[in-house]
Amino acid sequence: MKSLITTIEEMQMYLSFNKSIGFGKLKPHVERTQREKMQSLLGKDLYDELASAYESANNKVDGMPEHMQELMQNIQDAITNIVFLSFLAQGQLVLGDSGFRLAVNENEKTAFQWQIEDFKYQLGLDGFNALDRVLSYLEKNKDSFPNWSISEAYFEQKKYLVDTAVKFNDHYYINDSRMTYLSVRYIMNRIEQHVVKPLYGTKLFNKIKEKFKIGTMSSAEKYLLTNHLEPGITLLTVAKGVIERSLNLLDAGVSVNLYSYYANLKIYDKKLRSLDDKSDMVQQLQDDGNAFLQAGKDYVEQHKDEFPEYEESDLPISIFQIINNEDRKFFGV
Repeated sequence: MKSLITTIEEMQMYLSFNKSIGFGKLKPHVERTQREKMQSLLGKDLYDELASAYESANNKVDGMPEHMQELMQNIQDAITNIVFLSFLAQGQLVLGDSGFRLAVNENEKTAFQWQIEDFKYQLGLDGFNALDRVLSYLEKNKDSFPNWSISEAYFEQKKYLVDTAVKFNDHYYINDSRMTYLSVRYIMNRIEQHVVKPLYGTKLFNKIKEKFKIGTMSSAEKYLLTNHLEPGITLLTVAKGVIERSLNLLDAGVSVNLYSYYANLKIYDKKLRSLDDKSDMVQQLQDDGNAFLQAGKDYVEQHKDEFPEYEESDLPISIFQIINNEDRKFFGV
């Protein structure tokens, strides 16, 4: 496949590192990142369009059509950081006939493990946040990129009603982290299917999802989404995420639990709260989330002419419940 970044000098615009690494050593990671991250995010047609324009401009971003330049800068930023996140473990080792050896010489030694883990976290944060900027730019400039707005990649991004990390962050602070957002999308799916859909009715839920995907929501539907559905889904997702350990509680908000990726991750001055504090917090999130969704249902009932697909249900106000007891704390959902 054609590449969207081709030189060490381009990568150094987004990350400071020793030029002696050489692009050849990074190339397998670049190709993998472009294939698995960028092409899946952009869709094949837009990816090929950008790659061809980049090639025609002699691999110079500033020689590409003006509407593509900012997009390409964010793409290259994402590729660079994610590439080094992938390369870091391999880059510390030398692979030869006798197996793996640690890359150490008399003048340099391997960084401490905590330094490596901090660096990995920062690479991931910067890389995935750059992916969010790519999506944000495309969303604001859909008319300039018709190949994207009709692609499967576009509709994949619109799969859930809270469709970006930025929107999620508007309702609960996650440091605008796309890593955190991606880690809880599976929970959002459950909240939508098992809480929102039964509460609002299948017909209305499906209609809102359909119109959300293709961008044809009415003003009343947008109001319902922005003021009720988004905050309700977000808060219930955080509550469930904390229980399932996919989210860490921090003084600076919540963040994805990356211990499954690498050990001893350090994030700011991380201070996990006690289980009792977690329980209180989760209960508050549950109460607030359910309140937003119930207020949204009340809004629909007060404006039935705007929501002809709505059918009244007999469901209780709080259908998202957390079952606790003193011995087991978070027992189930």
